[in-house]
Amino acid sequence: MQGGHTGGAGASACQPSGPRGYPVAAPMESIDVWWSVDWSGAGWQAEAPAPPVFPPSIDHLGIAVHDLAASIAFYQSLGLAVTHRETVLTEKVDVAMLPAGDSRIELLAPTAPDSPIARFLEKRGPGLHHIALRVPDLNAAVSRLQASGARLLNEPRTGAGGHTYVFVHPASTGGVLLELIQENTK
Repeated sequence: MQGGHTGGAGASACQPSGPRGYPVAAPMESIDVWWSVDWSGAGWQAEAPAPPVFPPSIDHLGIAVHDLAASIAFYQSLGLAVTHRETVLTEKVDVAMLPAGDSRIELLAPTAPDSPIARFLEKRGPGLHHIALRVPDLNAAVSRLQASGARLLNEPRTGAGGHTYVFVHPASTGGVLLELIQENTK
C-alpha cells in the first residue's frame, strides 16, 4: 500500500498509531504478517516473518504419578502401549513412555522420597509435571536461553532413552516447567 497514513487524528483502525500519533508496528490477523513503517514515505508495508531460530516440536508430556503400574493400565485402556521403560538413577525415577500420535506421554514415578518427582507429588499431587520440546541443537538452544537470561535448572546431561536434556525453570517460561531434549546420535 503506497502513501499510507502516518497516524494522528483520523487514523484508520487498521493502521495503529502510538503516542503523539507516531506509527507503530502492529500484528495483523495472521502471526505470519507484521506491518511496519517505511519512514521514507512509502507507508505501511508487509514484511516476511523471520525464520524461526530453531523449529522445536513437542516430544512428550511428563506426568508425575504415585503408582506407575496403575497409571500404565489406565493409558493402556485408552489404547496406548508402553514402548520403553527404565529407571533413571540420577533422577530417582521410574519412567514409562507411551507414544501418542507424533508425541509421547512420559509417566514418572519416584523411586526415593527425596527425588524431584516425590517432592512434586508431595507439594502438588499427581498431574502434569513438564512439557518437553525436542530441539535439533540443544547446545545452541541453551546458549540462546542463557544469553537471554533464562534460568536453567541443570547443565545438559543424559536422561531417559539416551536423550540429552536440560530443564528451564517455570519463572522463565510463563509458569511451565520446560524440558528441552536432543536425541543422542551415536
